[in-house]
Amino acid sequence: MIEVTEAVEQAVIDTREWIENIATSEQGTSGSGLGWIIRNSHGTFMECGMSKFQGRAPVEESECTALIWALQSSWNLGYIKIEFDGDNLSIIRLINGKAVNPRLRHYLDEISHWHCMFTEVKFTFHHREQNKCADILARQALTGPIHYT
Repeated sequence: MIEVTEAVEQAVIDTREWIENIATSEQGTSGSGLGWIIRNSHGTFMECGMSKFQGRAPVEESECTALIWALQSSWNLGYIKIEFDGDNLSIIRLINGKAVNPRLRHYLDEISHWHCMFTEVKFTFHHREQNKCADILARQALTGPIHYT
């Protein structure tokens, strides 16, 4: 029987595709909440995280910040093939080169830098209803204390 730590290590280094849902939540001027969940291609939960940053940022900047954080976290956890599902179509279009927004150039450059760290990366759009768990984490980051991210 494989011990739990060995099973987790094996899952992290596995080259199958992983899917990561990302979300942000805004609450007036109090800041933005970020949430992400990594699951395998069968939908099984693997990892998650949430965070809050102070200050008011436009929705697009919050979404880019969440994606950068998710890219960094995924890479640090050892994932090399991953698909990022987000519920902001305009950001997904920007990342996939289907739109241009000079105001977000710095964020897009950072996303591009992290994109190169992976063997395979996809950025796909899913409606908010299909991204509920990551959205719950993002809202929780705003409303509750964060003891673990």
